[in-house]
Amino acid sequence: MLRTSLVFTFSFVILFTYSVAGSPHLDSLSVYYHQDDYKNALRLLTQTDTTALSDEEYVDYCIIGAGVYHFKGNYNKALEFYERGKKIRWLNKKEEIKIRLAGFKTYIEIADRKNAEPLFLELEKKISKYPADSSTILKYHLLAVNYFGLIGERDESMQRAIKALELIDASGTLANKASVYITIGEIMRTNNKLDKALKYYAEAEKIAKREKLYNALGKIYNNQSLVAKDQGDTIKSLEKLEHSAGMYRIGRGDVAAAPAYYNLGLQYIDIGEYEKGLKYIRKVLDMGISNGFDKAKYFGFYGMGHYYDKLSIFKEAEHYYLKALEMAKTHNNPPNTGRVYEALYALYKKNNVPGKALKYYELNAEIVDSLKLVENETVIENLEAKYQLAQKEKENKALRLKQTRQRLSFFIGGGVILILVIVLVFLYVTLRNKHRQNRLLALQKEQIDNKNNQLNELNDAVLEQKKQLEDLNHIKDTMFSIIAHDLRSPLSSVYMLMRMVNEEGLDTTRGLEMAKELSREVNQSLFLLNNLMIWANINIKEVQPYFESFSIASVIDEAISFFNNDIEFKKLDVRYDIDPKLKVWADLNMTQSVLQNLLSNAIKFSNEAGKIDVKVALKEEKMLITVEDYGSGIVPEKLKEIFDPAVRLQKGTLGERGVGLGLNISNIYVAAMEGELNIIPKDKGTRVELWLLPGE
Repeated sequence: MLRTSLVFTFSFVILFTYSVAGSPHLDSLSVYYHQDDYKNALRLLTQTDTTALSDEEYVDYCIIGAGVYHFKGNYNKALEFYERGKKIRWLNKKEEIKIRLAGFKTYIEIADRKNAEPLFLELEKKISKYPADSSTILKYHLLAVNYFGLIGERDESMQRAIKALELIDASGTLANKASVYITIGEIMRTNNKLDKALKYYAEAEKIAKREKLYNALGKIYNNQSLVAKDQGDTIKSLEKLEHSAGMYRIGRGDVAAAPAYYNLGLQYIDIGEYEKGLKYIRKVLDMGISNGFDKAKYFGFYGMGHYYDKLSIFKEAEHYYLKALEMAKTHNNPPNTGRVYEALYALYKKNNVPGKALKYYELNAEIVDSLKLVENETVIENLEAKYQLAQKEKENKALRLKQTRQRLSFFIGGGVILILVIVLVFLYVTLRNKHRQNRLLALQKEQIDNKNNQLNELNDAVLEQKKQLEDLNHIKDTMFSIIAHDLRSPLSSVYMLMRMVNEEGLDTTRGLEMAKELSREVNQSLFLLNNLMIWANINIKEVQPYFESFSIASVIDEAISFFNNDIEFKKLDVRYDIDPKLKVWADLNMTQSVLQNLLSNAIKFSNEAGKIDVKVALKEEKMLITVEDYGSGIVPEKLKEIFDPAVRLQKGTLGERGVGLGLNISNIYVAAMEGELNIIPKDKGTRVELWLLPGE
């Protein structure tokens, strides 16, 4: 009886201990997984009794399974574990987020945007709503970097990387910081900013060497190899790949170094060193077969196919490419599948097998089209959301306009006064600083002349600076002259119209006409002030354009909208029909300023009820933009000095005056953008040709 009681008690203790401690296989599995020992992790994954696991333990088991098979390249199996974990009910929010991060990672890896997008939206909502630990949030932001890179949102990808860096600075480890630096470097390399990419890789390398982060060093050297390859330095690229393989081998063993060996093999084959290339490719293939590493098998089969393809051994190349295709299809990896389709198409085409070449060409096109279809669906959804937001904003704007119409005169007058005050403060501060410098330089010159008459070089420098100050004084005098004379008339008109608006109100037709006239006068004053500020900046500092590719149609449309009141006032017909796909490579702000000045001149010298033609065409590998009016034209005697800011053109057809800065500014901006500006007089009117570099 005593023996029976002891046996029962001992059994109860064992069962209680097992239930508290959890599955011993799961504990060991977790240790192997977090030590990157995927071979033993896979072994224990198949031995774990899942029926003895709690819901939380089963989710951890599924997360580890998804991670192990993701590393091995068996993405179907990884997604199977994700789906199994997702089905568990009554999970806490932390476990829900973790299992979804596992699926999100695999969908990004296989470029499955259709399934990645809803997961991203779900994770975004859950992480913002429920508190999560810093490591989970950091992992989410790092995956979001890759997600936005996948869908082509490079700016958002960079913002997520910066957010991850901020989290690391607050509470992260140096290993995480190195990982973010690597990610930012990858974004820079994708955007073809190779120098910046190398800078971030160097920062990551410092941390990884100091902390002995061998896996991180492997990734850094691999990315540095890609930069060297982009720069055409094959020797350096191969050297970095050798370092990458060495670091991966130290960190995780030969299996982790498989991608580096694969890239080494391909590069050696591409430069004609076939035996070296074959050695590395065979190593990858043997590694994949012996370790059951499916990703290495794919690399090995594809690499062998590439090797025999380069040697023009058709049968062997075909055999290995088809083996690689089988691996890619088995694990549902569209990018890898498309890569093999493309290689088979090229192989069959080169060896004059047109039927099979056409087959694989069409299969590859289907994959490309499917990826583009998902991309187009995302773009359409974004456009629909933007349209709804714009409609709502339009309604809100109309409501605000109705509420503020009675205060229109006050706001317009206050805005003009505020702009004038800003201009005057800017001029005052600039001139005060320059005057102080002038007095200081004059004192230094007097002291130097008294002490040593042999310092001629310093004296010349002081004289040169004095000349610069005199030029600035000339700029100041010119600006004050323009403010005193050319702004006085439109501001007087604004003042009179404001009084009439206040006295007569805006409810009558006459009141609305006065408000429109008031808007036109203010618009002209703002345009003059803008040209004045641009001209001052051009004379103070060097013009530095920021080149980018953008639609020229939208810029022309904005310029025409800016002068809408003037066009209506003169009853002009501005004709333009421009393809929105036409792009230019230029500075957006400079291009806007140039087109506004050209359109302003065309309006000024057009007769009432006249016509203005604006056209854009691609000619001689350059973008030609023409602005043509049929008005009074330019006096031929003025043509030679038309770009001189000191020379003013004749008045407009209705007596409009200008200050002579517009064409001077336009000429300087166009030259800075490597373009050309031509003024061509005609019998009736003027034709202006603006040549710019075409965009992509």
